[in-house]
Amino acid sequence: MVKQTQELSKSVINNIYKRLRPSCFVAMSFDKDSTDIYDNAIAPALTRSGFFPFRADRITAVGNILDHMIESIRNSSALLADISGFNPNVMYELGIADTLGKPVIVILDSSAIDQKEIDARGIIPIDISLKRRINYNRQNIEKLREDIMPLSKSIY
Repeated sequence: MVKQTQELSKSVINNIYKRLRPSCFVAMSFDKDSTDIYDNAIAPALTRSGFFPFRADRITAVGNILDHMIESIRNSSALLADISGFNPNVMYELGIADTLGKPVIVILDSSAIDQKEIDARGIIPIDISLKRRINYNRQNIEKLREDIMPLSKSIY
């Protein structure tokens, strides 16, 4: 009985902690490379900065996915958007976060695109280009993890 009570107490405390801890919605593509970046760089950096990171594809609730995504962004403390590939869903989620006034961290895998080309061709829409952005290289995710931490810590 005592062991069951202790296990229940730990479970309740963990649930309360998750709900009180600031959360960061991560908007990104769901392909394998992006999942590796999320699991090995983004989530660890946000977690170390005190955030509970989560992605839309990991929401397990039943119902309309779009409603859950919007509600998740509304309830999050911040949003991190990986605009690599300029996925329309990521841009949509970034727009929702902007509309709600959420602090946003923008990251971009610029290893395939020269930074001068990004600036010269206007690849990044002006509204997004004005935001502080972390350019990263998929081959160096440790640096991405290090670069995310100071920005995410500055939010809270």
